[in-house]
Amino acid sequence: MNSDLQLVYELCWRFVHALKRPLVQHQLLGIGIGLALGWSISQGLLILWSKRNPSSNSEHSQTKKQRFQRYTTDLLQFLLTPTLWLISVLIFQAGFRQWGWTAGLFSIAINILWIFLIYRIFLLFCFEVFPKEDVQRYRYQFFLPLFLLFLVNQILRLLTNIGQLSTVTVISLFDKPITLGAIFLVTVGAYLWIIGASLIEQVYLYCFALLNNKKPGAAQASSIILRYFLIGIGLVVLYGYIGFNPTALAAISGGLSVGIGFGLKEIIGNFISGIGLLFEGSLRPGDLVEVEGEPTTVERVSIRATTVKTFDNVEKIVPNQHFFTSTVTTYTGTDHWVRVLVPVGVSYQCDPENVIAILLKAAQQHPMVKTKPPPAVHLMGYGDSSVDFRLAAYIDLDKPDMPLTVKSDLYRAIWIALAENNIEIPFPQT
Repeated sequence: MNSDLQLVYELCWRFVHALKRPLVQHQLLGIGIGLALGWSISQGLLILWSKRNPSSNSEHSQTKKQRFQRYTTDLLQFLLTPTLWLISVLIFQAGFRQWGWTAGLFSIAINILWIFLIYRIFLLFCFEVFPKEDVQRYRYQFFLPLFLLFLVNQILRLLTNIGQLSTVTVISLFDKPITLGAIFLVTVGAYLWIIGASLIEQVYLYCFALLNNKKPGAAQASSIILRYFLIGIGLVVLYGYIGFNPTALAAISGGLSVGIGFGLKEIIGNFISGIGLLFEGSLRPGDLVEVEGEPTTVERVSIRATTVKTFDNVEKIVPNQHFFTSTVTTYTGTDHWVRVLVPVGVSYQCDPENVIAILLKAAQQHPMVKTKPPPAVHLMGYGDSSVDFRLAAYIDLDKPDMPLTVKSDLYRAIWIALAENNIEIPFPQT
């Protein structure tokens, strides 16, 4: 343990001692001035460009010239600053060598700037190809941390042996030393792996949408299974690589079993139900189901809960056990056909055949009503003041509000058609 502490102490001492050396200070000052100069020039050029070429808010209404200006603006915003940084540092490196000064740190800075330029080119490509919201999220959650790890790695390599540093023991757990490398893998490594699995899922969904956009529900269900499979395999490999003791795992599992039995029963039940839903495929994103008597659209099916969206654009998070222990009405199980029923009452003075023809014509003229099976009209009975008919028509259900919309359209069309044919709709009068 003392030797491990000695290694960390030596690392800190080397870092402080290096910063005190005039040669290092001169190189860091030159690199800093070069970066500041490149940034100032790039910002000035970007401001000048934006004043001369104002961007249009709507991408769909842009002309060919405006689209070219937008692409040029994106190119300048992503690549101008790192390019000028690289040029400025190269110029300062040449000046140091011309004056016979040490310029070793400039080579390392130039290598980092080259990687940064490639990183910005990659980001520009992603922003032009993939949805900008997703790229922006993974830019800060995944790509930027990777670049920062590369930067820290380059700095540490100047001061110490990283392989030796990773073996420094921090604590002992179950008579097994926990090293800095193991802590790094368990924390940063696990985080990057989980975010990376989510990134693979998004790329999979994007590619599936390009190849076949007719089954988004199946794509999202399979992508969720893929993500959790990658996370599970990655974590098993990760903890196996750091040599996690199975005996310790058994001890921890035994201690948690009591808590799981009493406090986490619902969570475990939802977890198992989520796995069943994903593999069975009985509930998929995009399905239309009734939750507590309200039509909703399934947005996401995850391991713990399912997210649905109502007609009022309100999201509800429903525990997965609900779909296993309760009767769930689905409108998109085997197909999307739904029958719409429109009751109509007319006066006793009407001709029944004429009413049936009017109702059928109103349904046949609606663009959302299917022709096979054709709409039908039934005389349901004789009321106190009206003859009661019922129009039945099938529609292809794509949205939760479609039955309500179609029924509203049919009611209006029937009202107008009956009025044109002088057929009265009776109502109570006082």
